[in-house]
Amino acid sequence: MKSGRPVCFGGVCGWISVLMIVLIPWVTVGTQESYFDAERLSPRKGEPQRPERHTTRRAEKRPVQAESVRKQDAQVPAKKPDPEQNKNERTAVATEDKPGNQSTTWQPDLVIYSLAHVSQSRLPDSAPFPAVLAANRTWLRPSLQWEPDWGWNFMGALDLDTVFSNYQQSPEFEHYWSAQGSSLWLPLAIRQRAATYQLGAGFQRLYAGWRGRHFQFRLGRQELDWGHSPLIRPLDLFTPTGPFTINPEDVQAADLLHAEWIFGQRLQLQYTGGFVPAHSSRAAGSPRAQDLNSIWRASGQAGKWKYALLGGQHTRDPVLAGELTYAPGDFELYTAWLGWLGDGSRNQQLVSLGLRRDLLQNLESRLELIANSSPDTSSSARGSWAPANAQPPLPAYPSARGDQAYSNASPTEFMKAPLLVQLLFNYQWSDDLKSAFLCIGDPDGKTVFTGLSLTWNVFEQSTLRAGIWYFDDLNRDDAGEYSRRPSSLYLSYGWRF
Repeated sequence: MKSGRPVCFGGVCGWISVLMIVLIPWVTVGTQESYFDAERLSPRKGEPQRPERHTTRRAEKRPVQAESVRKQDAQVPAKKPDPEQNKNERTAVATEDKPGNQSTTWQPDLVIYSLAHVSQSRLPDSAPFPAVLAANRTWLRPSLQWEPDWGWNFMGALDLDTVFSNYQQSPEFEHYWSAQGSSLWLPLAIRQRAATYQLGAGFQRLYAGWRGRHFQFRLGRQELDWGHSPLIRPLDLFTPTGPFTINPEDVQAADLLHAEWIFGQRLQLQYTGGFVPAHSSRAAGSPRAQDLNSIWRASGQAGKWKYALLGGQHTRDPVLAGELTYAPGDFELYTAWLGWLGDGSRNQQLVSLGLRRDLLQNLESRLELIANSSPDTSSSARGSWAPANAQPPLPAYPSARGDQAYSNASPTEFMKAPLLVQLLFNYQWSDDLKSAFLCIGDPDGKTVFTGLSLTWNVFEQSTLRAGIWYFDDLNRDDAGEYSRRPSSLYLSYGWRF
């Protein structure tokens, strides 16, 4: 029993010697290479270690080969960089899933707006539109946006707006603020003799969320500038689309929940829920009363076909809409259907058929026919784009982001004609300059709307937008009791740091 211990001790010493003989050459080879190549130098399953070292030796000669490649590339003329491609690459890098990335992105925008409405005559008190629309007004609206990017699992946005306007009637301005439905806005009125100058400030967007590869959501307060409709943006010249923009984020909501599931190119699901000011309650003197918006959207693409289906509850009426697009490459043929399933005057259905085609290298055209299945033919509303029992629309004002600077009119206010024809031209003058022309009319030859916009990227981080539009007989009855032909001039300049 006593002689067993030396034998066991000698065996241990022998094994240690063998391990040192094997490990010392391997450690020596490993220290000659960079420690960043440790993963590459480690033998993979089923592969010998020696070929990996030969690969390393060949890599040491790569700079000589790269020098010859550079000489060959020097003979090829350099290709002009594509700003749009660089923008997409920057967007792809910013949205790439990188756990542990703790970078913060500051994106302040300073935008100053000037918006004026001119009318031939003032409207009487009995008009279904606010009388303040007949008065000239100017907006100065600086905006500061902060969009941090704290890793792949958090996102947020802070949007602080201030508005200065020379409203001449304070009730309309209070109507505008109350229609926002947000307690974050702080209106202030300054009166000087006959004129009333209004000043307001508040958070337009304040939310946080979680973003992953196939799922993202956000929760917070998001005041959207586009009034009562989650579907239709007929007067959007800067980002023109079809008459039915099936985007649930176009819901005007104070408290917003947005979730998105991405299953790939074939199917994407979105849900947006929020509370909007109740029109009937606001008319009764309770501007803070709210209705619920709950919209589901499914979209996808299969070959040359694109589809979208939307359904849910918009204020107090169920809404169902669908859109189908055939895009073989040279043109796009799309059709859309929108229906309100509620009671009263909101049970109308709108059907659209549009064709988009590239006429020239930089010229795009769109021709759309918009049909209304239940036009209002009553004598009191004939020639008017507003339903008989509709509340007055919100005063028009530009968006803080400059891409939706048109009237906050609901779709029923524009779609009380049996048929409308919409013609749109987009022309790309250069990489930094583009223009758009939109004309909407009816088969009788009456032009309802004419608009022209211009977008110019003055510098790399700044954009100048200008637009002018004209409404012809937007509100007129049979007896001609009142009419207005307002025209608007829009100018904005934004700088992104």
